[in-house]
Amino acid sequence: ETYGEVKAEGDKILTGFHVTAEEDENDGAIAVSGAGGTDYLDYIHQEIVGAFRENPMDTLPDFEKRLRSILKTFYREHVIPFSPDPSLQPVLQVIVAAQRKNVHRLWVTSRNTVKRSKYAAVGTGRQYAVGVLRAMAADWGNDISAEKLAVFAVFAAKTRDLYCGKKTVVVRIADNFFEGPSEKEVEEWERAFELYYKVEKDILRYCLGFQEAQPLRELNRSIRSLRRLLSK
Repeated sequence: ETYGEVKAEGDKILTGFHVTAEEDENDGAIAVSGAGGTDYLDYIHQEIVGAFRENPMDTLPDFEKRLRSILKTFYREHVIPFSPDPSLQPVLQVIVAAQRKNVHRLWVTSRNTVKRSKYAAVGTGRQYAVGVLRAMAADWGNDISAEKLAVFAVFAAKTRDLYCGKKTVVVRIADNFFEGPSEKEVEEWERAFELYYKVEKDILRYCLGFQEAQPLRELNRSIRSLRRLLSK
């Protein structure tokens, strides 16, 4: 067994996986990220990943029960005693993705609640990221397209929310391990998305009949250029 961290300028995705044998049906992988106080996040990330690694026979429904217990215990022992007024308590939000026995689950938490979800975002830019994911939820395409969509959702949040920033890190769980684009690939996609926003504005101006709008042939050229950039 092993575990590790993927860090990006203070933000962190804590990951853990089991490696016992190539075809061991108990292999599994988990990735955790979130929003909230750094100390609280570090602690709860380690608790969640540790519980997953220490209980390799858990099914994901079993682990979901364990996750709910971890959150309730955390708030009872580490939050409520120091701030009994709910309005003054720090809000901790966590996204947990896991695979075990070829079953995948995604959970999102807020305070001590846990909810299953197809997609999720947390933090101050949550509404912008979720808006992108919700609009495309019915047609995510393949894994690579889904990775690009995830980067675009985060990019939308960083563009619109002054409190969102820093580098974007993408982790995809597949075959009980972790995959994902390189930092350079993510940066290239984000540069393409900057162009996308400009093209989107130009398309709207054209559709609304603005006198100074770009001609259709120029818009088509820009769209083809975007497709090339995002198809690499």
